[in-house]
Amino acid sequence: MNGILSIPILLITLMWYLSGVSSGICQNTLTVHTEKKENYEIKTWGTDSVEQGVFLIPDNNSFLLTGVTYSNRQPQITFNKITSDMNVLWTKVLPDRHFRFLYSGTKAHDGNYIFSGFIRKEGERQLDAMIVKADQSGDTLWTLLLDGPKEERAYDIRQTKDKNYIVAGLTSSWDAGNLDGLLFKINDSGRVIWKKTFGEEKLDKFYNTMEMENSDLLISGITNENYPQNSDILLYRVTTDGEFIWKKIIATSKGEFPSVVTELKNRQIFIAGHTLEKSDSLGALLFMRLDEKGEVIAKTIFQTAEDIKLENGIFTNDGRFIGIGFIRKPSTDTRDIVLIKYYIETEKCQVSKIEFSELNDEVYNIQQISKNLFLIAGQTMRNNGDNLLIKWKTE
Repeated sequence: MNGILSIPILLITLMWYLSGVSSGICQNTLTVHTEKKENYEIKTWGTDSVEQGVFLIPDNNSFLLTGVTYSNRQPQITFNKITSDMNVLWTKVLPDRHFRFLYSGTKAHDGNYIFSGFIRKEGERQLDAMIVKADQSGDTLWTLLLDGPKEERAYDIRQTKDKNYIVAGLTSSWDAGNLDGLLFKINDSGRVIWKKTFGEEKLDKFYNTMEMENSDLLISGITNENYPQNSDILLYRVTTDGEFIWKKIIATSKGEFPSVVTELKNRQIFIAGHTLEKSDSLGALLFMRLDEKGEVIAKTIFQTAEDIKLENGIFTNDGRFIGIGFIRKPSTDTRDIVLIKYYIETEKCQVSKIEFSELNDEVYNIQQISKNLFLIAGQTMRNNGDNLLIKWKTE
């Protein structure tokens, strides 16, 4: 979403310190230790309704937090302007009789905000892809709907070098199979420049997209083309106009999910996610490097006795991947938040765990404040569901 999101994970803290290999496939077993409490701060806030923080958009020295509030059982979009010290400057609720959800967003080229998500109109069953542009105060400037005869969703939106925006999602309207990947480009006024679908007869979904150094587009998602009961990593590379270059499926018999995909400075492709390759029920962390044609160079798996999954993450200028996710003991459904540091060059991994409450705490998005300081957004089920922010200082 900017990876997003899938959606949902928080802090006692643990540490796994492991090293991988420079090529091939390497599996490591994680050993858990407790992290220092002085490395993080937590803020929660909410109303009598269920609140959920979803996505952070950096904006100079502050952030815009998108989310939802479930007042009167009808989810409403919320905007919260947040400082880097986690102070809430203002909150705006966008009431609507329709079900609307914003999955990701970015700064617009003109300094405003633009978001991707979906809407279910009152009285209808299917979802439609939705793009919303808002000004600095959170007021809506325009809304674009891609409402085919069946269902569409817009998951990820990114700026492109040609001053437009690329959006990735899924469709069952203009497809060759049950669900296809949906990719479209729009301009700053919300006009659709082009729209493409990608997929076979099985299920294909796009969750993330990015513009590469040469302006090609790299799209990641999942497919069950090889194993109908599981999901495998799906990658497409297309031109800036959406013309096909190559497609890759990275498959195991158990299933893998790419949470974040990016292009490294050496033109290699880096994937961070989770896999069920070593167990039917216990997820493990997955890190991969591919060449520019999508061929696997190295694959490293970090496994523990618990179920661990990666939700979201970002790449820093000093060669680190900083991620968030959750961990769950096999004997319980309660999930705790994990904080992940992976060093791409040395293939070493450190993971921290936070047990904030006895209920499910979930985190969905992470953004960087400074070199070793990060802001994380999510939800805690304390008080029946509140917004959650974590300021994390890495060592």
